[in-house]
Amino acid sequence: METRKTAGATIGVLSVVTLLMLVLGFVWATEPFPDDALGGGEAALCESRAIAKGARVRPTDVTVSVYNASRRSGLASGTMADLMERGFGKGKSGNMPESKVSRVEVRATSKSDPAARLVASQFGRGTTITTDYPSTGEGIVVVVGEKFRKLSGRAAKHATATTSTEICSPLLD
Repeated sequence: METRKTAGATIGVLSVVTLLMLVLGFVWATEPFPDDALGGGEAALCESRAIAKGARVRPTDVTVSVYNASRRSGLASGTMADLMERGFGKGKSGNMPESKVSRVEVRATSKSDPAARLVASQFGRGTTITTDYPSTGEGIVVVVGEKFRKLSGRAAKHATATTSTEICSPLLD
């Protein structure tokens, strides 16, 4: 009789342990990975690169993020595609309906930033570079508005750094 009680208790304990392991295994198996595990986090789109005074900055050296402040669908992605055709690196893009930009605004940390000047030249005369904004993207940020139509046909091919600076350059593969 004692053997039956011991066997019953052993089977009961093993059943509880097995059930507990099944529940924990299911919970752990269905739990999402952390953002940075297995490369699932948001990867950087550019890296900081030092530029010496007098050095030329070309489109291939510059990462650009483009945001749409208009009601026109696809304006940011279309503008990004046009800039990429000219050699600029792809940053982030999306909508920014709360912005009050009517045509184009180029956002950078400094108005003398050669990357910002090069990007601004792509949009033609009268394109402003502003430094008073919250950071919204990587590299040089462009906000296009309702009055923007197309890139300028007379854009600069490079900009010369007037001081030593750093720019956000596309990552090399």
